[in-house]
Amino acid sequence: MKFIILNQPTKNKGDFAAFKALINLIITKYPQASIECLFTGKDYDPLFGKVKNVSCRSVNLFGLWRITKICLRFPILFKLLKFLPTYKEYSNRISNSDVAILAPGGLEIGAYQEWSVLWGLAMVNSLNVPFAIYSRSIGKFINKSDSDRLFIKYAIDYLQKSKFNGLREKKSQEFASMLGIHHFPAIDVVYSYTPENPLDVKLTGGREDNYVVFVPSKFSNWHPDFTDELQEKMDRLYKLIISKVIAGGFDVVMLPHTYGRGNGNDDKDYFKTLIEDKYRTNCIIVDDTADTDDYQAIIKLAKFSISARLHQIIFAINNHTPALCLSYEHKMSAMMEMLGLDDYSIDLKSVVLKHEKILPLLDEYISNSSNHRDDFINAKNEAYKIAQDSFDNFIESIEKT
Repeated sequence: MKFIILNQPTKNKGDFAAFKALINLIITKYPQASIECLFTGKDYDPLFGKVKNVSCRSVNLFGLWRITKICLRFPILFKLLKFLPTYKEYSNRISNSDVAILAPGGLEIGAYQEWSVLWGLAMVNSLNVPFAIYSRSIGKFINKSDSDRLFIKYAIDYLQKSKFNGLREKKSQEFASMLGIHHFPAIDVVYSYTPENPLDVKLTGGREDNYVVFVPSKFSNWHPDFTDELQEKMDRLYKLIISKVIAGGFDVVMLPHTYGRGNGNDDKDYFKTLIEDKYRTNCIIVDDTADTDDYQAIIKLAKFSISARLHQIIFAINNHTPALCLSYEHKMSAMMEMLGLDDYSIDLKSVVLKHEKILPLLDEYISNSSNHRDDFINAKNEAYKIAQDSFDNFIESIEKT
């Protein structure tokens, strides 16, 4: 069986962990499978090339952003692209595959409105290669302009053409049902695999216990729902959380989510702005070149975890570590609700405006987080089952083609 993975998001730890988990599932089912991941030039991330059992190739599709919409409008243009060398290579690699998989990811088919993702699905469809959408969120579509409505139209069209739509939380599944799109209930693929790495204490500055993992995030430079003014209030909340945790007798270990972007746009740079001088000996920012397996080992031994990023919450649940989810999108709150953890999920915007919503739960965690561990053990068991069932549905769907 030959698989090809397209539109793989890069330069953040969550998507890297999902990529590794998907490769693990495929190889476990098909030990002799050929798996290739195609990148399109600037999105290539060397870290992905280190993953076993998959070949990563970067094909520079020059000017792709200029042609996405016109190709979607006139699919016959895909045949003409074969006369361009790099586009020919890209299409040939897809043609030689049995199944194409739209990589696990976020709201590219929705709020983020990534036209290149729809272009990729249209390219695969033009080559008559069956494709699947695996462990994704959809929805929260923008509907303000003709371009927005065109995006929604094409999104629905190619979701309907997909052989398998594995949607990873309840809200996305509700969107699909509302739009008449066939889908399977899924969950983030990272739940299918929990590594057993020992803790590398060099990453935690020698700390083996008595620490709390904290993963804040700067949204104003990329997310449409967050303004600079809101981000300033968020930063004050983050600093308050750090001070409360340290006052409670714990050190703070911070796990960068984004990396490799440069120009001060990585989480490690942002985290430094949140640590006041008086707390510098109590906080450590983990090396952002560390593997996500090491991230999970760090979270496993944490007293508890607080995260404004989806996958660090998943890492906590994977390792039965009590966590507070600062939800910035429905993909987070809906996942927590699905696993019976909605009491541990707080809407980030609301808590920024009213800190009192988080303080009682934070105090409870500082006092005795172990009282909540059973909830996370049960959630992990449920999440693992959903992840495995989703993959079984995926295999059944593609083997019918």
